[in-house]
Amino acid sequence: VGHHRYSGPLAGQMLVQLYRALRLYVNYFQPSFKLLEKNRVGSATLKRYSPPATPCDRLLQHQAVSDETKEQLTQHRATLDPVALLHAIREAQAALVAVSSPDHGEPAQQESLEQFLSQLPTLWQQGENRPTHAPRTRGSRHWRTRPDPFEGVWQDILGWLETEPDITARTILDRLCSHHPEEFGDGHLRTLQRGVKKWRGIMARKLVYAGHDQGASTLHSVPELGLAGDANMI
Repeated sequence: VGHHRYSGPLAGQMLVQLYRALRLYVNYFQPSFKLLEKNRVGSATLKRYSPPATPCDRLLQHQAVSDETKEQLTQHRATLDPVALLHAIREAQAALVAVSSPDHGEPAQQESLEQFLSQLPTLWQQGENRPTHAPRTRGSRHWRTRPDPFEGVWQDILGWLETEPDITARTILDRLCSHHPEEFGDGHLRTLQRGVKKWRGIMARKLVYAGHDQGASTLHSVPELGLAGDANMI
């Protein structure tokens, strides 16, 4: 069911439908290995497993299970369709995603069993195809999570960068600390380094695209640098 948060009676009903089909699919049609023995030989561990079998097959092979119970299991398995169960599982998973994530996008339309069968030969090419495990679409963040500590001094910083292009962020921060000792400290170094890196990237693009408008438009797309861009750079 993935890592979504499910709440409410509707999500509960979807979970019931999912596990009702999943229980039958796993117990009757999904084989698995079982560890039979494990031996330690020096620094190596030797493990021996049983041949893959479904839980139903293991019950049918077990001597302690009565013949009447084995007959009931065999008859019940004959009435089940593994592909139909898998289709029901996928439909329930898609419904859970639609219930838990209203912003996930348009809910996928339910597909018939014939449509599901037609996709089976190529589903392996898509990798993980469970709806509950599909990554959420996240847009790129274009806003700041906290106020810009250098908002009032970008004019000075850009002036220093223009006159001394090789100046380091550490030197700039030392100058700011000497002029504004109560406003700046070592904790602002990483933020300043990112701003200086953006400035140098913009200047490099201006050199590459000299005579074009791309460098100017890129400058204004950076909020903290656009403040002083008109006066000092364009």
